[in-house]
Amino acid sequence: MLAQARIVSDSNRNRNYGSAPKLASRLQARVPQPRVNTRRVTRAALGKETEGAKEWAVDRRTLMAAGTLAVTMPIVTERSAANAMVTGYEKDVGGFSFAVLQHETPKFNDWYKVFNEKWGKQGPPDFGVVRTLVGKGKGVETDGDSLCVVIVFPNDKLSTIAPFYDQKKNPLWAEAREAGWLTGTFHQSYVEPKIWRGYPGDEGPPPLKGKAFGVYSAKLGIPLDPDFIGSFTSPDSDKLHDANGVLGSVVGTTLKGSDIGTKDLSVTHFHGSYKKACGLVDQFNSRSPPFDGIVAAGVLKEPIEGMAYEVVADTIDLDAIQKIMAASA
Repeated sequence: MLAQARIVSDSNRNRNYGSAPKLASRLQARVPQPRVNTRRVTRAALGKETEGAKEWAVDRRTLMAAGTLAVTMPIVTERSAANAMVTGYEKDVGGFSFAVLQHETPKFNDWYKVFNEKWGKQGPPDFGVVRTLVGKGKGVETDGDSLCVVIVFPNDKLSTIAPFYDQKKNPLWAEAREAGWLTGTFHQSYVEPKIWRGYPGDEGPPPLKGKAFGVYSAKLGIPLDPDFIGSFTSPDSDKLHDANGVLGSVVGTTLKGSDIGTKDLSVTHFHGSYKKACGLVDQFNSRSPPFDGIVAAGVLKEPIEGMAYEVVADTIDLDAIQKIMAASA
């Protein structure tokens, strides 16, 4: 299972797991339909190539909890995952949400030592975190490094986790700034995943250490479903993603406690390399085509932002996942 722990497909409140927890294409009139089956089973745990697409072998609800963008894990090489263009999508099966926590720091390695000491395996026990993803990037507001921590947790833990990261109410963050390891703007988004591309809706992506990802957020000027999802999964979008080395994506909406507000857009693209992730983020932030047209059409509204990160660590607590799944069975 460790070989397949995935980014916890955090959230679809339609399941009884708990109560709380880019945008890349031109709009089209026709809306692609989601794939019907939400499970992929193969003969081997590592998966096999089936009609040019990579398929996984484990029930995501037991591994998925591990996601963070947060993330999952059947082991797969970049080459095998990139054999076929990503098309279509599957709906998330629910149960978990994830938080995307971002800020800058003078030196990532110094911050990471502090983080490991304070966070431990999966953070405070009452957070219920089952997966922790740590990413490193380049500073934008400062000359230092940027960082992103993604944590996956059961939906009903949102009310416990969000207040902890409140920059005004929790004195820890003012102390962190005084100590010098927290710089730049602190961004926090809590996300309910809606659809997956490139990965089954009940599994999510494979282990990400050594890979990369880009996180994107914006106010949404059109309905998520079917309008935005139809555009995001269109043939033009497929080509754009494929040209930029996107191995898979998750689209979700923001939850209470997010800086941007609630019910806004969150997209994460997974890449085989930091260079690829930066390439698409740069196009997005500079409003290169087709993003210029997407913004001009009012599909995305400010604040609009993308950031790329290289995955430094990806920790999954399979025991915790199994207990949660057993309790919900």
